[in-house]
Amino acid sequence: MEEDSGSKLTPLKEHTAYIVEQYQNDLTYQCASLIDQRTQTLRQNIHSILRQYGGPKDIQRRIEALEGENRKLKDTVVNTDHDNSGLRKMLIAMEGNRVELQNSLNEVGLLLAQTYRFRNAAEDEVQSQLRARGISERTIGLLVSNAEFMQQLAYYTAPRRSERLLKSSKFPEREGLEEVDE
Repeated sequence: MEEDSGSKLTPLKEHTAYIVEQYQNDLTYQCASLIDQRTQTLRQNIHSILRQYGGPKDIQRRIEALEGENRKLKDTVVNTDHDNSGLRKMLIAMEGNRVELQNSLNEVGLLLAQTYRFRNAAEDEVQSQLRARGISERTIGLLVSNAEFMQQLAYYTAPRRSERLLKSSKFPEREGLEEVDE
C-alpha cells in the first residue's frame, strides 16, 4: 500500500512542479517584458534629449556659450557702474525734492491752521457784534448754520470735486431756515 500512496504522490508532485515552473516562467516573462518596456521608454527619452540638445559635445558647447553670456553680463554690470553714479545723483536730487515738497506741505498745513484760527476769530467777532445789536441767539445760530451750509455747498459742487466725494459727504440739515424770513 505504501507503493500505491508513493506512486499516487509522484504524479501530484510532478504536476505541482509543473505548475510552479509555469508560474515562474510567467513571472520571468512578465518581469522581462516590463524591463523591456522600461528600457524602450528610457531609450526613447535619451533619443529625445539627444535630438533636442545634441550629443555631449553639443551640450558642452551650450554650457560654454551660457558661461560666456554670463561673463558678458558681469562685464556690462561692471562697465555701467559709472552710469550708476549718475543714477545715485538723480536719486539724491529726487529725495531732496521730496523733502522740499514735504516741508512745503507742512507750511501749507500751518497756514491752513492759522487760517482756521483767523476764521474762527472772525466768526466769533461777527457773532459778538450781532449779539451787541440785539439779535437773538437762535437767529445767529441759523445764520451761522446757513453760512456753513453755503460754504460746504460751494466746496462740494466745485467742478474739480468728484461725484464720489459728493455722494459720500453729508450736508448739515437746514432746519428752521424758513423762520429767518420773518
